[in-house]
Amino acid sequence: MRLLSRRPSGGFAPDARFEKRERAVAHVSGLVLGVVGVGIVVSAVVDAVTGGPHAVRLGLTGLGLALPGFAVWRFTRPPARLPIASIYAAVLTAWVVLSIAGAIPYIVTGTLSAWHDALFESIAGFTTTGATTLSGLDELPSGILFWRSMTQWFGGMGVIVLAVAVLPFLGVGGLSLMEAEAPGPSSERLVPRVRETARRLWLLYLGLTFVMIAAYLAAGMSPLDAVNHSFTTVSTGGFSTHDASLAHFGSAAVEWVAIVGMFLAAGSFALYWRMLRGRPAAFLRSMEAAAYVAIVLTFIAIAVGWRAVTEGWAHDLVRGSIFSVLTVISTTGYGTDDFAIWAPPLQLMLLFGMGLGGMTGSTAGGFKVYRLLAILAYARRQIVHQLHPRSVNVVRMGNEVVREDVVARTIGFFGLFMAAGAAATFVVAATGEDMVTSISAAASSIGNVGPGLGAVGPTQTFAVLDPVARVTLALLMLIGRLEIFPVLLGVVPVYRVIDDRVRRLRMGRIR
Repeated sequence: MRLLSRRPSGGFAPDARFEKRERAVAHVSGLVLGVVGVGIVVSAVVDAVTGGPHAVRLGLTGLGLALPGFAVWRFTRPPARLPIASIYAAVLTAWVVLSIAGAIPYIVTGTLSAWHDALFESIAGFTTTGATTLSGLDELPSGILFWRSMTQWFGGMGVIVLAVAVLPFLGVGGLSLMEAEAPGPSSERLVPRVRETARRLWLLYLGLTFVMIAAYLAAGMSPLDAVNHSFTTVSTGGFSTHDASLAHFGSAAVEWVAIVGMFLAAGSFALYWRMLRGRPAAFLRSMEAAAYVAIVLTFIAIAVGWRAVTEGWAHDLVRGSIFSVLTVISTTGYGTDDFAIWAPPLQLMLLFGMGLGGMTGSTAGGFKVYRLLAILAYARRQIVHQLHPRSVNVVRMGNEVVREDVVARTIGFFGLFMAAGAAATFVVAATGEDMVTSISAAASSIGNVGPGLGAVGPTQTFAVLDPVARVTLALLMLIGRLEIFPVLLGVVPVYRVIDDRVRRLRMGRIR
């Protein structure tokens, strides 16, 4: 089937622009569908080995997605170069396909019966948000629990980096995508080729996953729990295999392993790579890294100090406070303490941490420390400019000069980030929720954290919310994970392709 456009002479010619977009969208979406199918087949194997009841259903579902997905990927050849808008459209469409396909296992196994609940669970997984509508996790089959953890592991490093790593045709546009997702150190090339940079990041991600598996095993977890929780720690996802989350284990060793893992996962993987390549001072010289460490230590000091004064000193209180601060700032969302009952000033501090998140180039969600520093540096320059109107100043972060286009993009991102969060807060509040629940649910969703405050605190699930609120928050999770610009820029070409198709169908010009 070919799209035709009218020539001046009255005939029709192939519309190459739309063909390129459609081939790119089909190619990336086919690959994503194939990868999801393989993940479901692996989950079926886990279910079969552990004696679960859904191995056949999961296996057939996985094959039913993987075979056509890989076929589409194999038989579509995208052009060597694409406009950046077409690449955004391909990635956005792939995330939509990813979310829908990821919901199917919950439906076919009867784990969730409502389509919006299954879609919410899938999006919460791939965006590493960790919010859930499920309860009774301890009784769920191992295959489903493994699939939940795997969705977060897939989503942790991100489909953008994965696409850049495996798709040669994204070699040029891939850098633009990485820059749009996270300005600053993470957009730098670790090696001259962008594709090789993405591969090195994935190797580091795999390595950290295996280290976490070994650490959890040493702390006393079973092999299946260790694998599941390593997936959701390095991705800062926060899904657990137990209703009580990590509190289920009642183990200080498990909690300390998680604390270290969450702290590392919310740091810059690009800096880690440089440290492993013989530049151990790279982390110390990074102003963003210094600010990240300072913010974490300050939050911990405030939480421990406040609670020690009001509740009395105890080792468990110190460990619980450190764990809760890290689980929020890293946007992981594990639970051991119910921080929804902490003092209001501490809850307000955690609410800020939900929106802030970790460093650029990490698996954490949120606004990111780099952008906060850029905004503060820009504000400082404006103050200086008010005092000295004729002076010419640049925005600096330490010794680094921040490019004007990065500053402008950061300010634009901040405005859209706040606007999206405010709109979602209004929708949740309109469904009848109180303000604490509405604000924290929106902050937690756009920051990809998981638990919030009020009715969606660490001991609750999002099942208490109205379906309209859940669907809204699921969309907000996608916007937060893709960092707004890819969503907005990806919608435009997709809309144009669909609009062109509809228009030509009406005119009878497709043959």
